[in-house]
Amino acid sequence: MNINTFKKLPENGPVRRVVGELFLDGERMVGQKTTKIVGNTITYYRVISVSKISHEYEAKTDTLTS
Repeated sequence: MNINTFKKLPENGPVRRVVGELFLDGERMVGQKTTKIVGNTITYYRVISVSKISHEYEAKTDTLTS
């Protein structure tokens, strides 16, 4: 994932709750924005399912690129 895209991910849960939306949640995950550099491995969440009352998401791991 491009470092600029990663630094713009919303924090503390999904904003729009649409399938495919990426977000960060939790102190350690959000903290990656300030500690990770190009070439490091990062973790974030991706929404995989949305219903009227909830949403499901999965953790994804990727490498930061420039």
